[in-house]
Amino acid sequence: MDAYAAFQYGCREVRRRLRAEPNLLAELIRAMRADETMDRDDRAEMLENESDLSLMREVMIVTPDTSDDVSEEAHHMVFGYLIKQIGPPGPLSLRDADRFPILWRIPEPWYERPLGSVGSSFRTRGLTLR
Repeated sequence: MDAYAAFQYGCREVRRRLRAEPNLLAELIRAMRADETMDRDDRAEMLENESDLSLMREVMIVTPDTSDDVSEEAHHMVFGYLIKQIGPPGPLSLRDADRFPILWRIPEPWYERPLGSVGSSFRTRGLTLR
């Protein structure tokens, strides 16, 4: 149950970021390729998937409005490009943003983070508002 809820939350967050940052996918592909911490098997899978030109064309046209219409493989790739890790899940009493912490491949710009999300804060005159 936690894994499915984390996946659903991750999908919503992927759509939100794609909507807010239209050029994000191209940046993420570069970041993923440069990630020296990436597991060897994950890198091999990524390179194999990227060799499929029709799949890559599908990935490159994903938008928040079309994300539900792409193949499972394309969806999996977009998810993997954006999200490095989700979890571990917190208590059920927390809201999703706190319950399922996301480690993004490229950190969100501070001005795009939902108010109150993990890592979002606003500093003014020495005060941190969360």
